[in-house]
Amino acid sequence: ALDILIAHKYLFVLGVLAAFNGSGTYSSGGSSGGSGGNGGTGTGDAILTTPPDSLEEGLEAIAPFFFDNFDWILGLSVVFIIGLVLVAVAIGLVLWAIGAIAQGGLIAGVVNAEEDEADATTFGQAWAAGWAKGWRLIAISLLPLLPMLIFVGLAMVILAFTVGLSALSAESVFAVLGTSCVVMLMCLFCLLMPLWILFDVMRIFAMRACMLDETGVFASYRRGWQIVSANLGPALILLLIRFGFAIGLAIVLFLPTAIMAVCCLLWPLLLLINGAITAYFSAVWTLAWREWTKEPGQGSANEEPAIVPAA
Repeated sequence: ALDILIAHKYLFVLGVLAAFNGSGTYSSGGSSGGSGGNGGTGTGDAILTTPPDSLEEGLEAIAPFFFDNFDWILGLSVVFIIGLVLVAVAIGLVLWAIGAIAQGGLIAGVVNAEEDEADATTFGQAWAAGWAKGWRLIAISLLPLLPMLIFVGLAMVILAFTVGLSALSAESVFAVLGTSCVVMLMCLFCLLMPLWILFDVMRIFAMRACMLDETGVFASYRRGWQIVSANLGPALILLLIRFGFAIGLAIVLFLPTAIMAVCCLLWPLLLLINGAITAYFSAVWTLAWREWTKEPGQGSANEEPAIVPAA
């Protein structure tokens, strides 16, 4: 896997993009401002024309304006915050979808590099291979999110039910219901977490089935389960290696990562490190998949390369 990445360095770029499919990057920013005036109020004239002698006098002069327009300021602030959240979510979803397509490009690029080391596959060819199956890759990535979406939906329903019932009852009822709901949600989370982990692990193999075996969304998961169940031992060993590597790297790079996360100038370096790790383990899983699907007397179970080089 490392030899392939070094020989085809564009795969590191795909790794950076593919990392967004696992953890989106949200960025938000904006500015807010307001102006108002009323020619008939002396307070407004004092704020604009008469400099305060002290900070206390300045606050006393501003306070009437703020409280008189509190509803307007609060409404504008809420709209502004909601707008920022929506923009951040939209950016995150776009990056997440780009990451899913890049995952497909990584798979195709590694397969093509393994089949013909001399073939100079380009970033564009690998991206086009992932783009061709983009909707299927996105849908495959969505399925692991269903357990968490179910949890969030049930949590919101339980919270609304608790608040509504408590409003019609004594205050002491809220404490009892609140404690019961917290315990219920914790139990539900513990039940759904293993299911989410299982789906997330199976997503690794479903994406390779989609890219290399031309399967649909649900057929990719069935194909992935078929391959994993037939090679359970090696798959578990690779998973343990992956988790152990992640834990060790998190311990070693905890302080440097914290510094890079705080200093925005170092974010590109953090993205590059994350992308390199993503690209490497994606290549490992792809090579393992090809080994597991290899038929006797054939180099691979796939009849055609994942990328057809441009003429």
